[in-house]
Amino acid sequence: MVNWKLIALSSVGVFIIVFLIYFLNFQNDVDYSVSSESFEECENIMFSGTPDSKIDILFIPNNYEDSEKFLNDVKLFRDTFFSLVPFKDNEERFNFFILNDFDEELDCTYDEAILCDPKTVKRVASRCVYDYVFVVTDVNGITNLFERLRSSAWQGTASLNPEDLPYVFPHEFGHLFSYLADEYIVPGAKMTWNAPNCVADESCERFKEIEGTECYQGCMLATYYREPYNGIMKDYYSSNGRTYGLYNEYILEQDMLSMSDVEISTSPNYSPEPIYFIDAEYDNGKINVTNIEEGFGFAPSLDKGYSFVVGENEIKISVPNIIFTDGERGGDVEVLDKVDFTFSVPADEVGDANFGKFLDDEGEEIGTVTFNDDIISYPISKEIILGIIPFYSE
Repeated sequence: MVNWKLIALSSVGVFIIVFLIYFLNFQNDVDYSVSSESFEECENIMFSGTPDSKIDILFIPNNYEDSEKFLNDVKLFRDTFFSLVPFKDNEERFNFFILNDFDEELDCTYDEAILCDPKTVKRVASRCVYDYVFVVTDVNGITNLFERLRSSAWQGTASLNPEDLPYVFPHEFGHLFSYLADEYIVPGAKMTWNAPNCVADESCERFKEIEGTECYQGCMLATYYREPYNGIMKDYYSSNGRTYGLYNEYILEQDMLSMSDVEISTSPNYSPEPIYFIDAEYDNGKINVTNIEEGFGFAPSLDKGYSFVVGENEIKISVPNIIFTDGERGGDVEVLDKVDFTFSVPADEVGDANFGKFLDDEGEEIGTVTFNDDIISYPISKEIILGIIPFYSE
């Protein structure tokens, strides 16, 4: 006797298997380069070549109602930047992008300075190409008790007040890109990192590597010495403070040359990819990972400071616990003992590795992480019943 019930069940089983094979193959063939509305908001306003070989700067608007005003403010920052040595003859080493989303909440506070949460900013920034992110805030309508809200730099991001002089952008860039310290005196500040523009040796031997350099007392701390009498990292409001100074120019140039090339490409070629957002806690010199979240977008390819080593890849991440705030009347430097931070890495750089470690700027191990289901969350992916096979919907 024919067992029709068994045949029917078998047929259903075969159909499910065929469907799953097709489904999985389809998902594996997803074209990640297909634009979605969120990625279309990423616009290059100066493109020199492949992002992996350039220094990619992204501007994000905050509190703007007028897109043209935002673009004009960004262009003024950009043009000021390229009027300075060492950048004025090296435009081909940079890409400039803007994210045309005027409704995104960036978790900014406005006390003495504009300070936008780097964890939020970096997740928003992943919708566009970036190495360094600058949030530009239209302060119109923002109530504060101070003459002008200061700008800030923190964890690879900066928050700019466009009512300040446009030299505030290269000032904050100096903090993020080369970890230059402020060259004015900051009462109560702590020098916890190796700021390349400050020396404790009153003979200033380091500066003498460059012909024509000088030596002046006072570089964030009264006991340290700087090279220029005045400059962008000290007082860009003074007429003689509109250059970096010879030694700072040398530092910036060396970092720029090591992180970029001059090959020009007029055809933008970049697309989002699977990435991981890694949330961690810095606690008195140690790092502990608290969560790893799947994402889809862009991760920075350049940075300096600490390192995250996974497999054969060493990924540079920003020193997380230093906050610079700067403006017309000087500023402040806050060194935190404990703080949460986020960084992102391309998923293919993690690959099949199940272990990673953190190194400080002197190469000392300061934390480890094991990749497992206890720490990885999948908020925007789906789990296929034949195993955890993530795919991404745009």
